[in-house]
Amino acid sequence: MNRFFPIPLLAVLLACGCNPSDAPKGKKDGKAAVLLPAKVVRTAAIEMRPMERVVSVIGSLASLDQATLSVKVTGRLQSLTVDVGTRVRKGELVAQIESVDYQLKVRSAEALLAQARARLGLPLQGTNDAVNAEETSTVRQARASVQEALKQRDRLRDLTKRGISPQSELEVAEANYEIAFNRHLEALEEIRQREGLLLQRRVEVEIARQQLDDTRLHAPFDGVVQERKASPGEFLNLAAPVVTLVRVDPLRLRLEVPERSAPSVRQGQAVRLMVEGDTNRYDGQISRLSAAITEQSRMLIVEADVPNNGSLRPGSFVRAEIVVAEQEPTMAVPA
Repeated sequence: MNRFFPIPLLAVLLACGCNPSDAPKGKKDGKAAVLLPAKVVRTAAIEMRPMERVVSVIGSLASLDQATLSVKVTGRLQSLTVDVGTRVRKGELVAQIESVDYQLKVRSAEALLAQARARLGLPLQGTNDAVNAEETSTVRQARASVQEALKQRDRLRDLTKRGISPQSELEVAEANYEIAFNRHLEALEEIRQREGLLLQRRVEVEIARQQLDDTRLHAPFDGVVQERKASPGEFLNLAAPVVTLVRVDPLRLRLEVPERSAPSVRQGQAVRLMVEGDTNRYDGQISRLSAAITEQSRMLIVEADVPNNGSLRPGSFVRAEIVVAEQEPTMAVPA
């Protein structure tokens, strides 16, 4: 079976077949030139063959995600379950802050919540905080006073009209009615204030429970611990870093494509890469392209996602080929 090469190699082949040293020499020093035997030349037709076209670039590997995990509450670091190189799964416990103080805060907030519910006539425990203000004891008592004052005023009005009761007693009864009516309004306002306080106590319980939950530090994604920044027994302030976590599967391949080759690079194209010191070949796919050419280097920054079987490391230097055409018709001659 014949092997074919692209037509640009034809010039090299012709140059090798036409060595000037093989041409007949003319007379020199009065002697006749020696005629060399003719060479047999085989010809072949140029053919169009589908061939792959690639753009060779260089780049580096980086982690797809990297995060420094920090504590959201202050306290002494009770335990650290990971170390450098430890692989963790999303949601796995990484560190634990001493939680006794935060457990007590939750109990205190729950007690204040129960007290606020009791002032509204609700059970101490429960999640339903709905209250009918008119049915509370404070408002019922104030309403009863209003009704009694109203009856007393109406009775004295009738007696005053008949001349049995003096006008001064009627004025006192009317004043008592106004006082009772205003106390009824105050009772309604007090119930609304208690409802607001109940809402505040409910929020305080949620905050205390959240702080207790924040004493446990969990991994936000699957990854590997790159650096440990704290040790058990150490007191950590708010937002103190504990570990640095990196996602290593897949890896982010960052490549620099020359400006002249940038128009042929598209999202979704295949990428083959070789890592320094590794004879294996790895495959990826173009996932992201920069929106502009870098002015200083005249390069287009592209990124590809590369599956990692555990042998690739972030920060490695790579040489890559971007397959911009898999079956491009090309003129070729046999070897």
